Amino acid sequence: MSLRDANGAVSTERFDKVLIAVGRQPNSDLVGLENTAANRDGDGFFVVDAQCRTAESAIFAIGDVAGEPMLAHKGFAEARVAVEAIGGQPSTFDPKPIPAVVFTDPEVAWCGLTEDEATAIGRKRGRSRSFLGGHQGARSHLIDRRDSPN
Repeated sequence: MSLRDANGAVSTERFDKVLIAVGRQPNSDLVGLENTAANRDGDGFFVVDAQCRTAESAIFAIGDVAGEPMLAHKGFAEARVAVEAIGGQPSTFDPKPIPAVVFTDPEVAWCGLTEDEATAIGRKRGRSRSFLGGHQGARSHLIDRRDSPN
């Protein structure tokens, strides 16, 4: 394989396997909203408020067309918010508790604050860790002391 670095230098390398990750993009240009006030950002995602509403107040955007992360469980959470907002409830979408996932083997997932973020904002916290043995993986759990009886 020929590789070109940031300075333009080319090298040839041999690999047994190559993984190419090209990313994903929304197909928001195919939904037919060009004659509405619904706007898209530079990456093609619809710009929405905390209730998943576009600039066209009767149009909501959820899931992959509403931005990263492009995960089904994020879309489900946005759908719940949009339906509640349509029903007049004061629901808002908060992406922090949505687990982020890397679909590898082993899989990796995370949600909420990192340990450094919790420390930076002065959150009193505890931590528990579990190692599941072999190649099964591990778990690290930060606990907000305000929510824990112990």
